[in-house]
Order: sequence, then structure tokens, then C-alpha cells
Amino acid sequence: MFSHMGGSRFPAGALGLLVNVGALAAFVVGCGPAPEGSPDELIAQGWSNYRMEEYDRAIECFESAAKKAPDGSDEHLHGLYGVAATWDMRRPGEDRQLAKTVYEQVVEAAPESDWAAWSLLALARQKHLAPVGEILDYAAIRDAYQRVIDRFPHHLAGEEAFVFQQGTLLASLDENDAQKVVTATTQFIESHPASPFLSQAYALLSSAYGTLGLGEEKLDAAIKGYETGEVDPTVFVDPQGVYWNTAVAAEFDAGDFKTAREFYQRFIDECPRDMKHYGAILALKRMDRVEAAIREELLAESSAAGNREGVNE
Repeated sequence: MFSHMGGSRFPAGALGLLVNVGALAAFVVGCGPAPEGSPDELIAQGWSNYRMEEYDRAIECFESAAKKAPDGSDEHLHGLYGVAATWDMRRPGEDRQLAKTVYEQVVEAAPESDWAAWSLLALARQKHLAPVGEILDYAAIRDAYQRVIDRFPHHLAGEEAFVFQQGTLLASLDENDAQKVVTATTQFIESHPASPFLSQAYALLSSAYGTLGLGEEKLDAAIKGYETGEVDPTVFVDPQGVYWNTAVAAEFDAGDFKTAREFYQRFIDECPRDMKHYGAILALKRMDRVEAAIREELLAESSAAGNREGVNE
């Protein structure tokens, strides 16, 4: 859902303990000439190579950056994080255990740093995004996310961890879990009024209300999710999903055809290539038929009532 690779989202913080760069020797993957440049330049090269799927070269750049930068500096930790993230996310040739080792090295070296926050989140995501066929331990997954939340409650990594954690509860479709999501997410919204994840929080709240059968509350949360979707344009919000889910909630859960029409029309206008585009057009026609049928029924009832009054007179 979200991506923080590339370094643009990470503010530099006060860094604490030193990292043993000698451990990097275990990660060397190439035998060609070492990449050249300053640590910042090497990190930029690393992410560029990562995006081009030149993973071995990316790792070489990140390793060189970590070696050249002063121990414990932001560039040093960023380089280590880049090594871990590349081993974690590369396909093919991933080494999740090696990535885990380096993430943990970052956390141990500078536990209060931004890179520790992102590394803790990455460790939680490793548990959540287990290989196909592996049974997920949701209790352990939630605990891993809670570790990020507890240590970095107002950091973007902690806020993102909260969204993922609550999503695991919603997936159960259990009403007790849904009520827990309502309680926790309401508190999150109140305590994080400027969070770039407000839209996702309201989406969680809307889904939880849906599980609880509270149609009007579901629609209200969905609309607030749409309204807060531009808090931070660097956090991806899927407009197709927002428009469609809000329209469906308005039509079927709250019976608010005016709002449903507004969001179906937004979907039609702004998402012409989505596979549900024709479904949105049909939804507008469906509501027209329903309202026409209601008007006919009311007119018939009014006419019958008038006839009865005339007979009685």
C-alpha cells in the first residue's frame, strides 16, 4: 500500500550508537570496481539501481555509502537500511533472513532514529508478508506492529503500523474485532489530527462500521476518508476505491442516493478505464428505477387514499 524507499520521506534525526561496519563484509555481492561518490550520491545511486531492478549494483552502492559515512550518521544508517531493504524486496534472489539481520542491526545501533522506526516496520511487514503457503501468526504480526506503535507513536512508521495492524483485525469479519477497530481508530483520529494516514484511518472505521451493520456511520466515515485524502499527497490513496466504496455505502448501507450519485459520477468521470466503470453507470440507472418505482407507489397510495375519502364523503 505504501512505499518509503528512496529516502524522500525520511527526516534526519539525532542518531545515537555506532554501527560496526565490519559486518558489511558479509554482504558484498560483486567483484567489479566499487561505486564512486559521496555517501549521499551513493545512496541516490542505490535507490536508482533498485528501481531499475539492478539489485546487486544497488547493494554495492548502499554498502559503499555505509562504509564511507561516519559511524552512526544518518547516511551510514540509510546505507544499511538500503542493504536490508534490497535483500528483503528483490525478486528473484531475496534473502529475508539476511535482511532481518541488517534491520535488527540498525535498530540496535540507533534505537531512537528514523531508520530504526522504518526497520521495525519492515520487520513487522516481513511477518505479515510471509511466503505463499506459510500460515500467518496474526497474534505475532499484531505484536510486531504494536512494537513500532509503542516506540514511535507519532512517527510515520508508527502510524503506518497502526493502519496495517487494524487491517488484520478487520479481515476476521468478527464483530468483536470490528468494535476494537472502532475504539482504537477513533482514538487514533483524535490523537493524530494531522496524520497523512487519516484517510486510511477513516477507511478502517468505515469498514468496521459495515461489519457492525451501522450504515449511516459507515457512510459518514467513508466521506471523511475522501475529504482527508489529500492531507499528504506523498501518501498514496486509491481514488477508485474511495469513490466506489463511498458510493456503495451510500446506496446500500445508508440509502442516501444523492451522495451515491455524486460518488458514482466521480468514479465515472475520473476512472474511465476501471473495470467497474460500466457498473457505476448501471448503478445510476438502478437508482433511477428504484426512485421511479417509489414515486409510482406513493402516487398510487395517494390516489387510493383520495378515492377512499371521496367514498366516505
